[in-house]
Amino acid sequence: MNKSKIEDLAEKVFERVDKIIPVDVIRAVRLYDLEVYTTAMEKLLGATSSGILAEHQGSLGIYINNEDSFHRQRFTIAHELGHFLLHKGKQFVDEFSAGETFYRSGDDTV
Repeated sequence: MNKSKIEDLAEKVFERVDKIIPVDVIRAVRLYDLEVYTTAMEKLLGATSSGILAEHQGSLGIYINNEDSFHRQRFTIAHELGHFLLHKGKQFVDEFSAGETFYRSGDDTV
């Protein structure tokens, strides 16, 4: 998907939440019939995930790390909603390996 299509998709989500800033990411997710669940994320290959989009008991949900900061959780919810919208109707697996590098600022206000 090219950049302009992604921007159009983001604009549609923004319109659905009445263009209110800051965006209520929980509301945005629920507009697409998804739920958000906070949970303890297990370490996988030495790293802990911030969130996943996963099916549970026949419905999709976004699972976020209960140990992450509020701001990180908001980012993760929006990120996983992006996966849902960009890959809707397709089999999508976000590969995770020990060789990946993730950037996280130590500043919870970012």
